Amino acid sequence: MKFTGNLRIKLFIATLLIISILSSITFASCRFEDLGLEAISGKRDSKNTVNKDDEVPTVEEQVMTEEFFLQLKAKQLNKNPLSDINIRKAILYAVDRERIASELFGGYGEVANSLFPVGSIYWNPSWSCYRYDPGAAKEYLAKAGYGPDNPLYITIGAVDNSEAKELVEEIIREDFKKIGIDIWIFNKPPKEWYEDFVKNSDYEIGLWSLIGSDEDCLKNSFSSEKIPSMETEDNTNCENFYWYKNEKVDQIFFRLENMQDTEERKGLFKDLQDQLAGDAVVLPLYNRLFVIAYNGRYENIDFEVIDNHLRFDIEKWAVAGDSGIDGGEGDGSTVRVGYQAEEIDIFNSFEINCINDLVFDGLYESGNDGAYDALLVDGHIDNENQDQIMEMENFGPITGLEKAITLRDDVYWDDGTPVTTEDIRYTYDFYRKVLEEGDYFFEIDEDYLKIDSLEITGDKTFKIIFKDRFDDWQKFFSVIIKKDTFLDKNVNYFPPGDIYGCGPYGIKEYVKDSYLLLEKNEYYYGEKPQIENVKIFYDPDIHNLIAMLKEGEIDILSIPVDKALMEELESSGEFKLVIKQGNLLEHLALSLKPAD
Repeated sequence: MKFTGNLRIKLFIATLLIISILSSITFASCRFEDLGLEAISGKRDSKNTVNKDDEVPTVEEQVMTEEFFLQLKAKQLNKNPLSDINIRKAILYAVDRERIASELFGGYGEVANSLFPVGSIYWNPSWSCYRYDPGAAKEYLAKAGYGPDNPLYITIGAVDNSEAKELVEEIIREDFKKIGIDIWIFNKPPKEWYEDFVKNSDYEIGLWSLIGSDEDCLKNSFSSEKIPSMETEDNTNCENFYWYKNEKVDQIFFRLENMQDTEERKGLFKDLQDQLAGDAVVLPLYNRLFVIAYNGRYENIDFEVIDNHLRFDIEKWAVAGDSGIDGGEGDGSTVRVGYQAEEIDIFNSFEINCINDLVFDGLYESGNDGAYDALLVDGHIDNENQDQIMEMENFGPITGLEKAITLRDDVYWDDGTPVTTEDIRYTYDFYRKVLEEGDYFFEIDEDYLKIDSLEITGDKTFKIIFKDRFDDWQKFFSVIIKKDTFLDKNVNYFPPGDIYGCGPYGIKEYVKDSYLLLEKNEYYYGEKPQIENVKIFYDPDIHNLIAMLKEGEIDILSIPVDKALMEELESSGEFKLVIKQGNLLEHLALSLKPAD
């Protein structure tokens, strides 16, 4: 056969293209291998991985792609590998959590071994047994028939907008590769990840947050009655995205519902965590951290993290004894606080945070352990302690749906007028109006609608009457509003200077787009703070606030968890840090949902 000159050139170019394509395939396989996704070649012969009759493409035939990975995964005979507790334990032993905490936080963070943050009375190190141990991980994986020669193929997923989660996934990929697990990282936009994958339990391993300190959240997450497919109008908040079922755990939640004794509750929460750790269905990684940086001329600076909001223990704050401060703004009598926000919303949907917690006190105050401390109340009775009724006036028989409450006698608004039950009635009526009419920007807890009525029995005594039994009733009235506060005023544009409070501080001055100045409430019933004034500067740009802190224009700031920034501030000698774990627990989740 003869070829023309043009045809010879075309055949030569085609040959070069074929050589180029084969070279690209080989190069690509090396590139993926560097990322920890080794290209697979040859024929697998494990009863647990790939059928003998299935040919696996060679490197030259196909590069590792998501489609190719999922094809390999589909050839595994075990379609529900995470149903095997040996595999789950192999996963938990394979994760180097110390490395994760170190790379994310340096020396400022630590591994979480409990569903509860350190400091909670329910903290228990149930997961401390799962220290990084590749040898143990290989042994458990081998029991299930997998290993470096017969890899297990599974996927891991998270939101695609978190550098921290991406770092965690890469560490996990490296750890898993060492023991014989190949993973494909399957991240999605937040809404898609939660709506389409997490909520449907359509994932194998996932990374997301869990509010470990919330009893209801834990029940919704681990009760066998809360698997998503079981959700109905009567059975709501089905957030057991793990598809976890354990009768012992269900019994623990049942006993917790009516358990008031603190020591017994501690024992039950320990049993709960031990059971979850033993079943290897989740692996706590770390709690999100909150960091306060403050000028070293102050002392006793502390705060609490409640529902992932900061609450200042400002009554204990003081000027350092040897600071040489002798009064005046910037010299100690006024502590200047940075606050990241466009402007200050003093009511902030009536949720307690580091600002309105200084101005408002409620009937009760919750802590990290879920217990409540009385603030404005002198006591309460219900049908369980009616023997105390003789000590309290104006109450008749108490039914199971009623709580009879007595206010303290020494509680006053910051204008010197007493707090009475008429203020409680006004607060309740306002909350109900917001919920029923929906014409305000406030987001009031809808559980207020579970209150049937409020009965005033005296200046300091009243009853809350519920429609049905309601155990968490002490969460109500965490903010009290002075009677007639909003009379003839547009609540959506209410000036902070017209707000009355009964907390340790009152509002002295408000300058829009600049600052809010609080002064010590001379009528405060509790421990009087040593700091005379709190001046809160706000700015939506955290970098501006950090610059103000470094320049000495503010004294205290909640800063990002940034190792370099934290080291810089501490090494300067001018600033100190307070670091605490929040309630939000980042964890590794394993789905036990059967494959279709």
